[in-house]
Amino acid sequence: MDNSEHAWIQTFTGQQFDIINPTLDMINIEDIAHSTSQMNRFTGHCKFPYPVAQHEYIGSFIVPDSCQCLNPQEHAFKFLMHDASEGYISDMSRPLKHFTSAGAEYRKVEKPIQDLAYVRFGLSAHEPPCIKQVDTLMLHTEKKQLMGNSKFVHKWEGDDGRAADVKIIERSFRKNKLLYLARFNELCEKKDRYRFSFWQKVQLFLYKRSDVLDQIDLYHWVIA
Repeated sequence: MDNSEHAWIQTFTGQQFDIINPTLDMINIEDIAHSTSQMNRFTGHCKFPYPVAQHEYIGSFIVPDSCQCLNPQEHAFKFLMHDASEGYISDMSRPLKHFTSAGAEYRKVEKPIQDLAYVRFGLSAHEPPCIKQVDTLMLHTEKKQLMGNSKFVHKWEGDDGRAADVKIIERSFRKNKLLYLARFNELCEKKDRYRFSFWQKVQLFLYKRSDVLDQIDLYHWVIA
């Protein structure tokens, strides 16, 4: 029996998101930022919590020489958004996603949501190879710095074994969310920009100026 009409979730902003039949108006950047800032990569097996949003934020500053996008800004924006679907259906580990029938079924649901997220914010649904290239560079960096083992048993397509030249540090959930939204505002069209509240602006100002504040819960500190 198909009960797909019940396949919906309530998002952080209160939106009812239809997983099987999503529409453009269901895509909300704060929902994406909020969810992916709490969703850990590598199924949580890193040295410290390392969420999808932080992965996308860091990778958005890396533009390969072989980039096929129209310009560096488009590439950065596409990378920032390339895992947006996970904000609605969660992440799936690469082995499960690419080597099992469960992964094949997951991708059937994932792609329409991901395409919709791109289109919602003025991007083409086509994902050029340079996005996956940076994704793999980040994968090597993350594995080496966060898991203590840089070797992969499986070699991914286009993988030359190189890692991105970045340093990954532990960040609080709120810092990841606010930095993601700030980066989104730098790259998106003016009409789509997220409107920060006064207190969010205060927190973002402080976060951007001190790594010491990474692990301090500024939300309670400022609001209190």
